[in-house]
Amino acid sequence: MELCGKASRVGRLAYTPGGEPILEVTVAVNQRMLGKQNVGYFTVMFSGELAETASRKLAIGRTVHIVGELWNRVYVNRKGA
Repeated sequence: MELCGKASRVGRLAYTPGGEPILEVTVAVNQRMLGKQNVGYFTVMFSGELAETASRKLAIGRTVHIVGELWNRVYVNRKGA
């Protein structure tokens, strides 16, 4: 999947218990359909050396072009819904 947009939130560099660096970034993507403009937000996770590099280079408002895999997470509350 390819994603082009602007960084709207850049988290702090964190580390897994095994010592691997991870970084969570939110990317805002503008989409025009039928004359209307919508904004979609995507959470992007970086790991390893790329997480360290991204934490130094990314800032809010910076244009990003990301190529990677798309994973969908499902939230299940305590009631199982």
